[in-house]
Amino acid sequence: PASNAFSQNIATSGYTQGQYTYQTTTGSLNTVNLYNIAASGNSALPAGTRAFATTPDPIVAATYAQVATLAAGAALVSNAGSGDYNSGAWNYQLSGVDARDFWTARFDYNVTQKHHLSFTYNYDKYVSVPDFLNGIVPVYPGTGAVLGNPVTTGQRSNRFVGTLALRSALSSRLTNELRAGLNGGTVLFFDAINDGEFGAWRGYRPTLNDVHFTTTVAPQRRNGPYKEVGDTVSWVKGSHQVSGGFTWSQVKLWQQLFGTESIPTISFGATGANDPLTTGASAPFNIAANFPGASSTQIASMAAAYAQLTGRVLTISARQVLSETNQKYSYGVPATDRDEEQWWGFFGQDVWRVAPSLTVTVGLRWEKEGSWQNTDHLYTNVSTAALWGVSGIGNLFQPGVQTGVVPTFTQLTSDNTYHMPAVWAPSVGMAWQLPSREGIMGAIFGRHQGASVLRLGYSIASTREGSGTYQSVYATNTGVTQDATVSNSVAPADFGASGSVLFRDATLPLRSGLATGLTFPIAANFTSSLNVFDPNLKMGYVQSWNIGFQREITRNTVMEVRYTGNHGLHEWRQLNLNEINTVENGFTTEFNNARNNLLIARGGNMYSTSSSNFGNQGLAGQVNVPFLTAALGSGCCTSSSFASQLALGQVGSMANTISTTSSYNANMVAAKYPANYFVVNPTVTSGGAYDVLP
Repeated sequence: PASNAFSQNIATSGYTQGQYTYQTTTGSLNTVNLYNIAASGNSALPAGTRAFATTPDPIVAATYAQVATLAAGAALVSNAGSGDYNSGAWNYQLSGVDARDFWTARFDYNVTQKHHLSFTYNYDKYVSVPDFLNGIVPVYPGTGAVLGNPVTTGQRSNRFVGTLALRSALSSRLTNELRAGLNGGTVLFFDAINDGEFGAWRGYRPTLNDVHFTTTVAPQRRNGPYKEVGDTVSWVKGSHQVSGGFTWSQVKLWQQLFGTESIPTISFGATGANDPLTTGASAPFNIAANFPGASSTQIASMAAAYAQLTGRVLTISARQVLSETNQKYSYGVPATDRDEEQWWGFFGQDVWRVAPSLTVTVGLRWEKEGSWQNTDHLYTNVSTAALWGVSGIGNLFQPGVQTGVVPTFTQLTSDNTYHMPAVWAPSVGMAWQLPSREGIMGAIFGRHQGASVLRLGYSIASTREGSGTYQSVYATNTGVTQDATVSNSVAPADFGASGSVLFRDATLPLRSGLATGLTFPIAANFTSSLNVFDPNLKMGYVQSWNIGFQREITRNTVMEVRYTGNHGLHEWRQLNLNEINTVENGFTTEFNNARNNLLIARGGNMYSTSSSNFGNQGLAGQVNVPFLTAALGSGCCTSSSFASQLALGQVGSMANTISTTSSYNANMVAAKYPANYFVVNPTVTSGGAYDVLP
């Protein structure tokens, strides 16, 4: 059993009716009616512009009423201390049970005197509802994991491990052991969450102030069975004990990931481009007189509150998922992943008793990691040339050198999936009983045979990268999903003008022009992420060595001193080739010139706020900054944010801001600066070009 404390803000009844209270600059409280303020601006709207709503959205109003009913009678704590006069805090406790059941069984059977069969089985049932670990809890007391639905959910799983072993004494000197095992189980994360529970909101998950709709819209299902078979044969011959065998293992991954293809999210606001609610001299939420004594931040908060109360849609966030059954994109189908990987190994070892006091062990293992496979063929791949983009392979930090290719995605197949070379892993060890000694040496090493033992060892062990490493790299490439978000900024032709869509409308806009399936090659764009494995990648391994000295103190006591060292080689790491360049392209020099211009404009005091102009105004000592003038366009050279970066000496931050803003990049290229001025692969400046390296 467990319980946790939670707190949620509950909107006041006046707020839901459009009455917004704030503290003025003089310290007094003032209340305005948001609907009346919006109505005052309708007469000034241009012809053809949708009138501002003067009533709350019916679904939004019903939602606030539902929350108020749940909180009825609760002792709400005022939020006035934090400047919020439109809500109170509801503090409460939620309890739950984290239950685990374990079963174990073992079966042993002597098939014959020489053959023994054993079977072990372990079963683990796990139920955590609600799931405090992952924060999947009822949104309020009296309801479930989704507002208005009593169903609670969490994590549930059934996991098992089974092992079968056959041990055979084939002769007095020859034995064999065959082992096979299976580890698996199904894990369900928040499986009770589904799109039907969001029917009250037309199938969307809205975003509203002081309303907690759900703790997740991303349930998952996962199963990753792991199989292993191994055989070891041992033979004793004279002073040698020789053993050898093989191992084979396989992991398969199946998972379903739900997201906005099933439960899209919808947000409300008034920050869209040229929104008549907040933009222009006649915009009602841009007229200070409508909000006596309010700051610009408070006015923006009131505009956001009005937009939410009236359901003024800002963005509908959704995605389409590639179906594994027909290879087509669609809504309502979760992302399904089916992957597989295998490993093989052969080994041999000889434990040789060279002398009664000396034993030497020598072994060798051959390890092969098979190619990771996406068996439902949904992933895409990029070549090494595509990773380096227009700059060309190896041309890092060489702006202007463009001997490469425009990056594209191709289908991931068994041929272009990374193939891992095999590795050899030797091992050697020694145990030596030191001879008896006399005098001082006897006091140190012992006065009889075997009082001291010296052990030495060295081995190499391969490092297996999990299947998740491959899945995470390839799944980040374009292909499995496509963005279907619709808003005035992303898809203006589908959405329309800012403020033209209300949640109460009979139909809501959908994104058009989306691909129906994968058509190769797929062009990369500014926000694409390119991910690939380096062609020289090898299986990593760890070198281990140890030396130990054991000394008998008494008949019943020994002391041992041991040193163990480990050294990893060819360990994998992922690097973004698109590291921002500020040296070879001369940007640091221009940055320093702009910084000096700003210092002069501020009268020698860099931290003065008297000016944000870092251009050449003709003041003594100022110089031209041609790159910034070209890239920033109308934003040069009076941007307060750039002036702040200049004042703080943040050359990297300024370069990153410019390089990851598509409009600045377009200005830069139009002014004849090289596209790879900042990064090696400018096609994907925002998304990045990631290489998994040894």
